Amino acid sequence: MPAPRSLFFLALLLAPLPPAAALEEMRVDYYEVQGVDFNSVQRSMMSGRPFAGKTEWVLSYRYQAHMDAGACKADAVTTRLALNMTLPRWSPPPGVAGDLIGRWERFMSALRLHENGHVQNARNIESAVKRALLALSSADCGALDSAMRARFDQLLEQGRAGDRDYDQQTEHGKTQGAVFR
Repeated sequence: MPAPRSLFFLALLLAPLPPAAALEEMRVDYYEVQGVDFNSVQRSMMSGRPFAGKTEWVLSYRYQAHMDAGACKADAVTTRLALNMTLPRWSPPPGVAGDLIGRWERFMSALRLHENGHVQNARNIESAVKRALLALSSADCGALDSAMRARFDQLLEQGRAGDRDYDQQTEHGKTQGAVFR
């Protein structure tokens, strides 16, 4: 009799990670939208929000270092990327016009595309952090730690700037169709 799938996935979760593995957590939260026509759906969706969707991310790292030939170098860098996407959810009540439902579906598809752009930006920064930190070395491990922190902070700000640029270029998703019309 084969093992249940849940045991297989539990074994995967408990298996040791390679020293330079990235840990990623992706969470999608939904807020409920109410309405029976365009105006009421739009009002409900934008109530207290500047934008319909949002993606936030937090990146951290850990490393192990060793002295080799008079230099301290990281031999393993593990990153952790926590992603949180917030999206609207509307369950059309009975009798809502099919056209409105179609408009909502097109909007949600474009909004997901836009928010996934932020997710990809965060993943790109995570990869850049790992590569950059592994490339650093110093005469002593205290200096290496300071250099790694400075480089991490620099790359983190580049990632935040990349998100701001992406929103500016796409007008917060408008150029990708993320506008409920």
